[in-house]
Amino acid sequence: MIIATIQGTDTSSGGKHISACDGRLVENQEQDKCLEKLFSIINHSDINNNENEGFYAIANEYYLCLIQHPKKDDIGRTRIALVLFSQNENEDIVHKTLDIMGLEYDRFKNLRQKYLVSKNNTLKTQRMPMLVVACAVVGGGLAYTYKDNVAIVALGAVIGGFLGYKAYKGFLKINDKG
Repeated sequence: MIIATIQGTDTSSGGKHISACDGRLVENQEQDKCLEKLFSIINHSDINNNENEGFYAIANEYYLCLIQHPKKDDIGRTRIALVLFSQNENEDIVHKTLDIMGLEYDRFKNLRQKYLVSKNNTLKTQRMPMLVVACAVVGGGLAYTYKDNVAIVALGAVIGGFLGYKAYKGFLKINDKG
């Protein structure tokens, strides 16, 4: 399922929306039904958007893309489309729906790629605290277990420090790629 909607270009018509569902334009009752579904799904999501465009995962089942339409309305304002689709949606249907709405597919792909890279980096950086704790546990465990043997305590500190250093370097490498 994919639903897309955007305000029309004619502001004198009271902001009538143009909508598409699963690769075709919809009007009247069918449009109302599609918009009800779209808003029922995104109303229960926690989206903080301070930008004109963005890409969001919703309810572990959908993606929402806010994307600028290349054509402004009749008084020169940028129009932002809402595009909601299933995470396993057929890419041809997504492309067809965006085309029929006059949205740029390449722009959409760039927003999605930016989101996926950001999400991947977030997951990687969330592992950093676990690595630091693991290093401390290994070093502390060796030091405590062999507290009477100064050489092993020193070895535990070196191992813990080395693992912490490697984890920190990995963290920096991940953030440099983001």
